[in-house]
Amino acid sequence: MTWNYTKPYEPASEEVAMESNGKALADLIDPATGAVVVKKGQQLSSFAQLRDDGTTSSGCWIFAGSWTPEGNMMARRDNADPSGLGNTLGLGMGMAA
Repeated sequence: MTWNYTKPYEPASEEVAMESNGKALADLIDPATGAVVVKKGQQLSSFAQLRDDGTTSSGCWIFAGSWTPEGNMMARRDNADPSGLGNTLGLGMGMAA
């Protein structure tokens, strides 16, 4: 983590959440296809995108996916359950692990 916040002594919770989630420090390449799967600077979508080669940064792996390129997954408030099984996947943040 860089702790490079707009207001270093009073960081916005959004900035801390985004840094805790993690981002790509370099373009992430799919080894099978050679395609760029995450561009440098982009938020990570899940812990599966974390790498141990220094190309990603995250405050904690469990937070990866909490703030994706689509935005703040922790702020979702859709409690619809189309399956009827109690799966409210649009409510807050579901852990994929």
